[in-house]
Amino acid sequence: MNYNDYEFFISDTPECKNESLYDFQKEAIKELNKYFRLEENIPDRNGLLVMPTGSGKTHTAVYWLLKDCITKGYQVVWLVHRVELVNQAFNEIRDHISILKRSDLPNRKNFLKIIPISSNKEYNHIPAYEAFDADIYVACINSMYSNIDNIKNMLSKEGRERLIIVIDEAHHGVSDNYQEVIKRIRSCLCHNCILLGLTATPYRMSKDDQNALNGMYNIYRGGLYNGFVYEVKISKLIKNGTLSSPIYIPVPSNFNGIEVFSKDDEAMKFFHKFGELSPSMLNKMSRHKVRNATIVEEFLNNKEKFGKTLIFALNQSHAKNLCKKLRENGIKCDYAISQRKDSQYVIQRFKENDDIDVLINVNMLIEGSDVPDIQTVFITRPTNSKSVMAQMIGRALRGKNAKSKNATGTETAYIVAFHDIWDSYISFLDPNDIINSSNESEDENRTDNPDQEFADEWISEMK
Repeated sequence: MNYNDYEFFISDTPECKNESLYDFQKEAIKELNKYFRLEENIPDRNGLLVMPTGSGKTHTAVYWLLKDCITKGYQVVWLVHRVELVNQAFNEIRDHISILKRSDLPNRKNFLKIIPISSNKEYNHIPAYEAFDADIYVACINSMYSNIDNIKNMLSKEGRERLIIVIDEAHHGVSDNYQEVIKRIRSCLCHNCILLGLTATPYRMSKDDQNALNGMYNIYRGGLYNGFVYEVKISKLIKNGTLSSPIYIPVPSNFNGIEVFSKDDEAMKFFHKFGELSPSMLNKMSRHKVRNATIVEEFLNNKEKFGKTLIFALNQSHAKNLCKKLRENGIKCDYAISQRKDSQYVIQRFKENDDIDVLINVNMLIEGSDVPDIQTVFITRPTNSKSVMAQMIGRALRGKNAKSKNATGTETAYIVAFHDIWDSYISFLDPNDIINSSNESEDENRTDNPDQEFADEWISEMK
């Protein structure tokens, strides 16, 4: 393994100018600097940056880290919960090194070292126990947690004085492995490190988890509301063309869920405990011929209008079945599921418009996937997770003015949701409620009341 592959040259003249940012991204960076006070060495600097799916929160954070933090001598540890997100963040940072110039760096060196960390050899990542001497680490949290004793070798002398921890998809940060890694860094190595969370959906269903999230990122401090570092609303980004204008299409699925549900005691217990359908219930729904035919027919009857389409399936067998039915009707379709080894290759083909018009997935594209030219999203899975629902809707909301290397976004987006028959005791989120609440006029820097009941993120993949 050649560690020189992770050293990137810094020229004397930067190529990327501040004009490459949207105005709201420039506002976010201004607020990041104001909030974290980079020139000072003070404790308890935790904050949450909230930007909708498709608004470029990764790009915004990377620009700030390179332009304002690395130049002040900060070391960076960027944490993610999936191996694929290591690649996404690593590539984003590598592709924007040109905003730096050598004279801006404290030591005036001519390269920046960025190390991707995970146990996945296929991606040419570095194991955590071998990682050292980098300016920026982009790391899968499981690898960091499994090699927690090596963190002391990763941080330089400068990093022990000036360090920024970034948690991508920050709502995961309340989990035990994140908490242990952060605790180890703060207690033993860098007491006053900065903690920045990035998320589009700062929601948890459990009141305890929501309170933990609020406390972790200082949304509430000492019983008083402190707010986010910065937040931009979907409504604002739709108006300026950064996000697409969503067109909601509800479709009756003709599936009598309550009739099936009422005969399954385990499914009822599962719902009352978790607020979601059990794997056994999802499996019964996935085999329902009429429901599946309704989904397929909805696309076939509108395929020219719907264009490039992403379908969120109930489980993995459902994804395979829908794909088979669409292919039988002449649709260029494929699927991405965790059991399939080449799923990332399939997703890449979909991104590059390589002979795939419809992609069916199970949780593979809920978080951290950028496919700007998706015209339509099919939501075939009921959920009570506000976080998951917002992420699914957001996959189609890359607007016509969205900046992307690979494709432009769309002016409008179709959100097609399939509605089953339930009674008043078994209800699920309506995507239209998420869309409408996102378009309400609200103050730019306030959050919902954390004492209300939030929807949990329930994205474990069903077999």
